Amino acid sequence: MKVKNHKDYAMKVRNFRDYALFDYTSEGTDTFELGDILIKEGKDSTEIGVVIQTFTDGTVRTDMYGNESNHRLATIEEIKEFRPEILGDILIKTIIL
Repeated sequence: MKVKNHKDYAMKVRNFRDYALFDYTSEGTDTFELGDILIKEGKDSTEIGVVIQTFTDGTVRTDMYGNESNHRLATIEEIKEFRPEILGDILIKTIIL
């Protein structure tokens, strides 16, 4: 799994379907997984999203900001600050590089 983060762990929700309004069909990808918690990259970004659909080109759909390819895994500190309501639903996933 390729990871766009310098950490050796990722935040993930227990059940990504709880965050999706529809039953999306996903394609295989080696960037992010369903349920991963991402932050949109950019200056002063505060948008935290849960991956609810993946595509083979690495693009993902999140519950908060739609289809996007410019993001990275969110840290626990960012989640606490910008989307604390999902803290009780988080799993910590160890990443083996």
